[in-house]
Amino acid sequence: MPKAPSANDAVRRYFERRSREFDSIHQGKGPFGGLVDRVFRAGMLERQAYVLGSVRAQPGATLLDVGCGGGKYAVELAGRGMSVTGIDFAAPMIEIARQRARAAAVETSCRWIAGDVMALDVPAADTVLAIGVFDYVDEPGPLLARLRELTRFELIASFPKAGTWQGGLRRAWLRLRRCPVRYYAAAELRALVASWDGHPEIVENIRADFLLHWRR
Repeated sequence: MPKAPSANDAVRRYFERRSREFDSIHQGKGPFGGLVDRVFRAGMLERQAYVLGSVRAQPGATLLDVGCGGGKYAVELAGRGMSVTGIDFAAPMIEIARQRARAAAVETSCRWIAGDVMALDVPAADTVLAIGVFDYVDEPGPLLARLRELTRFELIASFPKAGTWQGGLRRAWLRLRRCPVRYYAAAELRALVASWDGHPEIVENIRADFLLHWRR
């Protein structure tokens, strides 16, 4: 009997079909750019500012960007001297990241992998990012455990907030594209990391997301 398609399959299909559209929207371009700028990008830019302002981008430090998409974070941090590995399960997104790295003249500092971090044998990194990843994960526990295992110094991951009007609009928009999306309450996120050692900080003052910032 054929295996029933999973939510993960639907997410992969969405990003494989609409990689250019997704990347252009997250850059504030394309036919929906003006609307996205007003409705969504304020939160995206807050998140971006926190992440890029928090990562210790020392020359030679290693970065693992899980769900790297078009490589926005990875390429910026490669430009600051980090040695970057970007992973995304949608091969078209990886191609966009390669092009972005080439345009920024940091391709020699970047390694791009199309695949699932849960199944890949990749080395641990000083910094691990998972930005815009847990939006599309049914069960976050196993992936969080895997990212923790791969983190030498710090992990930053985003989790979209439940109950926001922007989230409702986004859910409807993605439903039209047959892509599931998941939202989180602060209490759920705290419970997921309650047993972690080190300092698992939950950053709550970002408009659209909670950010988990864990340092060993």
